[in-house]
Amino acid sequence: MPERNIRKSLETALPPLLFNILVDTGSIAEALGLGAYGVGGFVRDMLIGRKNLDLDIAVEGNCYPVVERLKERHPFKRVVHHRRFLTAELYIDGYRIDIATTRKEEYPRASLPVVEPATLKEDLLRRDFTINTLAVCLNPERFGKVVDHCGGLEDLEKGIIRVLHTGSFREDPVRILRAVRFSERFGFKIEQTTERLIFQAIEEGAPKKASGRRTLDELINILKEERHLQIVERLFDVGFLDVLDSGFKSTKDKTLALIKGADEILFWYKTIGMPSIKKSIIYLKGKAFDPLYSYGKKDVEEWFVYFLCLTDSLSRDGLERFVRWLSLGGKKRLLSIEKRDELLGLGKTPEKWTQDRVKIYEVLSAYPVELLLYFAAKVRGTVEQAVKLYIEELKDIKPLISGTELKALGVKEGPAVGGILDTILKEKLKGRLKSPEEELEFAKRLIGKV
Repeated sequence: MPERNIRKSLETALPPLLFNILVDTGSIAEALGLGAYGVGGFVRDMLIGRKNLDLDIAVEGNCYPVVERLKERHPFKRVVHHRRFLTAELYIDGYRIDIATTRKEEYPRASLPVVEPATLKEDLLRRDFTINTLAVCLNPERFGKVVDHCGGLEDLEKGIIRVLHTGSFREDPVRILRAVRFSERFGFKIEQTTERLIFQAIEEGAPKKASGRRTLDELINILKEERHLQIVERLFDVGFLDVLDSGFKSTKDKTLALIKGADEILFWYKTIGMPSIKKSIIYLKGKAFDPLYSYGKKDVEEWFVYFLCLTDSLSRDGLERFVRWLSLGGKKRLLSIEKRDELLGLGKTPEKWTQDRVKIYEVLSAYPVELLLYFAAKVRGTVEQAVKLYIEELKDIKPLISGTELKALGVKEGPAVGGILDTILKEKLKGRLKSPEEELEFAKRLIGKV
């Protein structure tokens, strides 16, 4: 294929800060007698005209002297070294740049890789698919020249996902998830031999041999994709999930329906408070219509709502076992896992709590919002309406006065203060007591009764 140079594309597509960091990296590497290259998804996306500001740089030689000299030229907010993996992370103005020594990797028992320095070609050959083996030179005289050792340009132009060798999925089963994700994201076809190797690896039980932590990372990436529903459907079709836990078997239709329900609930949540016309525009154009959708609420982990939908069919023991294998962390997430079945039990008797605003608050305030959104997507009906009422109107209601004002009225510190504030809260949940003054007057009446 003819030689490609994407210098102009880099200069046009990247913010000046990032472009200058690429230029400086190349000139520093040149001065040190090293080669520097942009690599990975950033190069792939640049070649197909997709926005990607996550820079990955590979230095043929020791990357750390390059990092130190870059720090002299740019005010990075934070620099993190991972010397075991020969990498560094640089953070500046909200951007992250990954710089690594070109290296070879081995995956003992499909766990975290063991790395050692290598040539650029060896570094590229360890990657998952040909379209991710492309590099762009950053050294001054060849800046922007595309390096293609594996036929990645041709596969990129043809829209093909192809592994580099027949043992790829046995070496790293997480690549199965990546193959399906990239296929759906780009609308690419998984090459015939690669597809056969996927089914073969699954039949051999490869997904169970993967690193749980890395499987979780890739599941999170999948659930953050715009086409997450289609990706999950394909994971059911190839049998990947069935291998991880028998609880996933024969649950495809139910799970996909639940994820669709979560899409609707999350759209509602993200657009709370938006004018109807904006909601309509976003709904018609889809989430990708970012100018409006990006202003929506961002205080929940959407991917985790989808994760709860994905694992809905697992028993309590199965879910806890799966979560342990994945090494899922986070206080709210683990609380959601612990409380899932308890909350679902409340959905069986909605008449006991969904008709009263105070009861709705008292029942639902014990659960993280992500779990409640999953709950609303699953149970629907009066439960969904109660969850929406709680989130939109009740969740953030609090007394406007505090114990300080009550003590000034002569209430002794102790249970009496909490009792009065709790009574005030219940009145506010009923739609009464709109101001601090009304709350104080109500408190005085309570104190008088006492």
